[in-house]
Amino acid sequence: MTLRLSLLVLLCLGSVGCVSFESAVREFDILAGIDGDEEWPTRLDYEDNAKNWAIALQEVDEEIDDWALENPSGFARDRFVALVRKSRGDLDMMARAAARTLLVLQLDDNRLTRLEAIDGMGEILSDLQADPLEHMWMQTEPRVLTERHETAMKDLLARVPSARAPDWSAGEREKYLEVLAALTDEPTPTINSDSVLIRALRRAAAEEPDRALRRSTNVALVRAIANAFARALHASLLAPDPAMRESALLVVYRLSGMTSLPVLLERLSAPSQGRWRYPRTIRERRTLLRLSAQLSGDPLFLSFRGGPRPIDFLYDTLSRDDDEGLRLVALETMARCLRRPIDFDPAWAHKWWREFALREKS
Repeated sequence: MTLRLSLLVLLCLGSVGCVSFESAVREFDILAGIDGDEEWPTRLDYEDNAKNWAIALQEVDEEIDDWALENPSGFARDRFVALVRKSRGDLDMMARAAARTLLVLQLDDNRLTRLEAIDGMGEILSDLQADPLEHMWMQTEPRVLTERHETAMKDLLARVPSARAPDWSAGEREKYLEVLAALTDEPTPTINSDSVLIRALRRAAAEEPDRALRRSTNVALVRAIANAFARALHASLLAPDPAMRESALLVVYRLSGMTSLPVLLERLSAPSQGRWRYPRTIRERRTLLRLSAQLSGDPLFLSFRGGPRPIDFLYDTLSRDDDEGLRLVALETMARCLRRPIDFDPAWAHKWWREFALREKS
């Protein structure tokens, strides 16, 4: 073996780029305790599962990767990242990756893995050309929602190819399409039910022999993934971990564009004694300033659900942020957004704001 080939082999060991999708899924599932597609784990115990895996391999004279025993969580994260990246471009594989992404976000307490899951949601939503803002604000009374969802799931499972009669009538086909709409036109009750729905729709699409029905099932599957990820991104925006909040806001902004900034400001801010209280960390506020710098004209003055407008955020930051550096960045950003000459004397901004406030009242 040449030196170059030896180095290549070393680089491939444990590398995302050298693991196939099926291998990544198989090894992640072993460590996560996923056995089949029905009952999924309610807790993740990578360490115990790695030990059991090693014992099972010994019985057939095979050995587990040392990395999986020494750092089970890190090995699981590597395989999770691999399966998400390898899934891109294939709806069936993206659905399998989506269900595992929801599992990680729900049960994995490792910060790095959860951040990878947020990035993974962005990659899959990008491939699906889905805008999370279109799915993020669906609201229904929980009790009614649970009852409707359970009924629709029963209807779906009774109509998948393996359960239905072979000679379907036109009316039964129409009912199947109504069930697909009922399951994806509103949110499911929980993140776990999101995962169950995605797995059920993926199986239904894979089994469906009718081309038109398979196409409709795939459309519903895309919507189910988008609904689930919009819910998960919204939850991540409200997470106590600032890194998760920032990662989620960047994913939403990348996918939804400038119109998402008022939504993000509303989610990340809170009223306090007649003023807005913005994210606690300097890094998050700096990120919002960087995104605000791309605005001009009407988008500067848009509010979502009564939240702060981008122009409010800029002026509040330049006039009262505790960090001097951010105050200067906000001053420069406000000048650029208003297409004014850069001037680091805040007097012009205070004057502009007073005039702007008077125009709003008149």
